[in-house]
Amino acid sequence: MKLSLVNVFSKLGPIMKVLTLITFLLSLNLYSIEWVANEVYKGKPSTTAIAIDFDKDGKCEIVYYSAQKLYLVSNDGKQRRTIAEKVKFIHSAAGDMDGDGDIDYVGGLIGVGWLECPKDIWKDEWKLHWVSQELNGTHAVETIDMDNDGKMDVVANSFNPLGKYPHSICWFKNLGDGKWETYPIANKDAIGGSHYFKIFDLDGKKAMCAGAKGGKFPNGNYYALYKAEDSIYKPWKKSLLLSNQEGATNIFPADYDKDGKIDYAVANGHGIGVKLISGKDKSVSVIDPKMECPHCLDAGDLDGDGDIDLVTCGYQSKEVAWYENIGSGKFKKHSIKTDQAAYDIRLIDIDGDGLKDILVAGQRSNNVIWFKQKK
Repeated sequence: MKLSLVNVFSKLGPIMKVLTLITFLLSLNLYSIEWVANEVYKGKPSTTAIAIDFDKDGKCEIVYYSAQKLYLVSNDGKQRRTIAEKVKFIHSAAGDMDGDGDIDYVGGLIGVGWLECPKDIWKDEWKLHWVSQELNGTHAVETIDMDNDGKMDVVANSFNPLGKYPHSICWFKNLGDGKWETYPIANKDAIGGSHYFKIFDLDGKKAMCAGAKGGKFPNGNYYALYKAEDSIYKPWKKSLLLSNQEGATNIFPADYDKDGKIDYAVANGHGIGVKLISGKDKSVSVIDPKMECPHCLDAGDLDGDGDIDLVTCGYQSKEVAWYENIGSGKFKKHSIKTDQAAYDIRLIDIDGDGLKDILVAGQRSNNVIWFKQKK
């Protein structure tokens, strides 16, 4: 005689019933996060924002760029000041650039520079120092101790065909005392509209993945991998990860499916869609086929389940969303807010409660906003 599922369940012991019920509920993928929006600026377009605990009080402050000025604001929006004027930055990073134990601000577009974090972040001067003024059109910057010498180095790109390093991505070795040495990673082969990149370790060597849009930039619309074969001081070897991608913009490497190999989440920020490139066989799966202009992308474990989730905002779709990693390289979309555009997005614990929050620089929505994850 065949037993129904109800009969089978009724014959289980109390502990097994609880475990079975939990397993069933998890299989339904009912996980959700409640978000609280905190708008700290409204007025003009903002291209980049970053959250850092500059004063070391356990909570982050926010630095955002708007209308050729850099602003520092507390995460509750109650304190605000201008820390730099007449600068042109489109992207930002942070790191201890002078080795004094404080976190400094790094930005790039017309020149790559850093602002020295002062003793009193609300009263003292944030001094501007230049890393390089030889790049022509920097769209992304990253800070990393590239050569493990204890000093924070800088990586930046140059997407125009002009200047000393045309169509290149370079890393700048921090020599100390305000001195820098330049080493091209992509030596004139970051063609197209070079956008965002990430430095990471691959097979025991330094590597970089990058996106480049097309349109008015010839030979773009691709995602590429650069690997330091012999030395980080020589140009790295380039290979294509994915081509014919209209508006290729953003990329984030991680082992999303836990198979031991690095995969690549990509966002066609000047086109449509979010996708995943398998590190195993370069097969491509679509995460979101409809998100329009997801220019920004970040990754991290949002829900605390041990795997890597994604977050983006489509400035044409006007929607902030996170993608829950449900295993085997598959994701479930959760919408956070509509009527919100973005050029930059950061996943970080802003208020020090142990949960990752989402910071958005709204270029077309003319605001800076962060979304607090509620416990």
